[in-house]
Amino acid sequence: MEALSSNTHATYFNAEVLRNAQLLQGLEFTDIEAIANTAELRFLKSGEYIYNQDDQARYLYLLISGRFKVLQNSIGGKQVILRIISPGQVFGPVGFLTKSTRIASAIAVEDSRALAFNWGAMTWILERFPRVAVNALQIVGAHLQELEERFQELSFERVERRIARTLLRLVKSSGKKQVGRILIDLPLTHEDIAEMTGTTIFTVTRILKRWEKNGLIAMKRASVAILDPLQFLTLTEDLPEALIPDSVVKLIYSSTVK
Repeated sequence: MEALSSNTHATYFNAEVLRNAQLLQGLEFTDIEAIANTAELRFLKSGEYIYNQDDQARYLYLLISGRFKVLQNSIGGKQVILRIISPGQVFGPVGFLTKSTRIASAIAVEDSRALAFNWGAMTWILERFPRVAVNALQIVGAHLQELEERFQELSFERVERRIARTLLRLVKSSGKKQVGRILIDLPLTHEDIAEMTGTTIFTVTRILKRWEKNGLIAMKRASVAILDPLQFLTLTEDLPEALIPDSVVKLIYSSTVK
C-alpha cells in the first residue's frame, strides 16, 4: 500500500529544487507554487517504502530532498535497481498515468521528502498548465529510452561497458562538478552497481579497482568520482578519445550539477 501523508501542507517545498524540476520547466514560479500546493507532502525515513511493486498506482511523486531507489523483484526473488531518484526528479509516472499497478517498488535510502500528486490534482494541473503535459511526456519517453538502452546493454554489451554506462547515467542525473573531477553525488555501493548492471559484486569490485588503479575514478566509502571524464568516455562509447563525438563530451559536462 502506498505511504499515506499526515496532511502536511506542501508549502514546505524547496523552491530551488522545484525551479529546476523537469516536470515544471517553462513555468512561472507563481504557477509552480500553485502546482506544489495541490500536492501532499510525504516524509519518509531511510529504509521506508513509499510504494511497493504491484500496488495500485495512486500518486505521482516529485522528490524534494533525499534519495530513493526504484527496485524490481523477479518471481525468483532476484532484485534489480531500475533507477536512483535524486531531488527534482519524478518517479512512479508509468503506473500512475496508465491507472495501473506498480511495476517496481521505491525505497528511501536516506531521510526524504516528496510531493505526492493524486489523480484529481494532476488532472487539474494538466488542464490548466499544458506545459506540464509536454514535460511529463518527455520524462516518460526518457525513462522508456533508458530502459531500452539497458536491455540492449544486458543483451549485447560486455560487463565493463555496462558498468561504465551505468555510472555515466548517474553522472547525468546526480553529477557534481569538483576541482579535477566529477562526483556522483549519491550513496552508491558495489552491490547497487551490480544490481543495476546484472552482474556480481565481485565483478564490480574487480573492475572498479582496476579503473581506480589506472586513475579513471576515485572511490571513498559509498561514493565514486570520475577523475578523467574524457578517458572514461572511451569506455562508455567503446571508441578512442579522438573519435568521441563533441556532443557526447559536452553532455557529460553540461548535465552535471553546478
